[in-house]
Amino acid sequence: MQKRGQITLFLVVGILLLALSAGIFYLVKTRVTEPLTTEGETTLSGLRLKPQITSFVESCIKKVAIPGIYLMSIQGGLLYPDDPQTILLTENSIINYGYLNGARHLLLEKMEEDLGTYVHESINTCLKDFSDFKKEGITFIKKNDQDITTSIEDDQVLVRLSYSGEFTKGDDVLRIDTYSAKIPLHLGRLFKEAKEVIDKQQENPSHLDLFTSPDYFLSYHPFDEKTIIYSLSDEKSLFDGAPLTFMFAVRNENINSPPSLDFIPDFTIRKGNTLTYELSASDPDDDLLTFTTDNSLIAIDEEDVLTFTSPTTGIFSTTLIVLDSQGEKDEQTFKITVKE
Repeated sequence: MQKRGQITLFLVVGILLLALSAGIFYLVKTRVTEPLTTEGETTLSGLRLKPQITSFVESCIKKVAIPGIYLMSIQGGLLYPDDPQTILLTENSIINYGYLNGARHLLLEKMEEDLGTYVHESINTCLKDFSDFKKEGITFIKKNDQDITTSIEDDQVLVRLSYSGEFTKGDDVLRIDTYSAKIPLHLGRLFKEAKEVIDKQQENPSHLDLFTSPDYFLSYHPFDEKTIIYSLSDEKSLFDGAPLTFMFAVRNENINSPPSLDFIPDFTIRKGNTLTYELSASDPDDDLLTFTTDNSLIAIDEEDVLTFTSPTTGIFSTTLIVLDSQGEKDEQTFKITVKE
């Protein structure tokens, strides 16, 4: 029940983050925090149009890119999965396997490609080929199709839009070929931290460290016996108060899981009588299991049946251990009360 509670809580957090991404998508419509640079040839008279146009393009780039960055981050560095076998499907979302049975799936090039595709597919819902400028007498004539490239750095994400065209208003003419915007979110740092977490986890799979720092908070949640979901948040990479969170899964079929001993009750018998009890345990890896005990009066046969006969009265506290073939174990302590 505790594990299910952890997973449910974790998924609720994921849903809230997704909802937050949707809210961010709305909020960035009116928020401009970084200057936009433009490159291209202009006429002298066209310079009067430049601030108005570049400000509009900047808000469109951020309106699309920021929610995409948040969504990609909580999905483990992808927006468009290439292979469904490399993603973990939860009830409400997908999470990328950062590590799956010996293969690593955190790829910076894939993240940049997916973000570029996401912006390319969405940006014209905002730009609308600059049709909103027609009512101001500004006409746009495009010279080539749009192309988006992105660069994920430690402390920022760069989005570059290539979209050559001429803007005219009366005798004023302005040609712009490219636009580029800087988004101050630390996606690159989170990517590197996630890779370090995977490295440490593979060095010692049975030991999971939680750590905090002035910049990062790491938590993990077991999804099943073989899969762990990590959540890495950057408290200093914020948009509207929401920290950027990178979530990813780690699964390794080669990690041995310990056995689980079924519950053993306490017993009461009379002196001279024999206690007989069939032991049982489970193992996620289907390893061969062996039962042992610290009580020399107890015998366990090949069928895992425990027998105990005491010539005296008293209370006998006994620890029973189950071992798998890899050395992992589980144990329980129970009491046998012997009466006259």
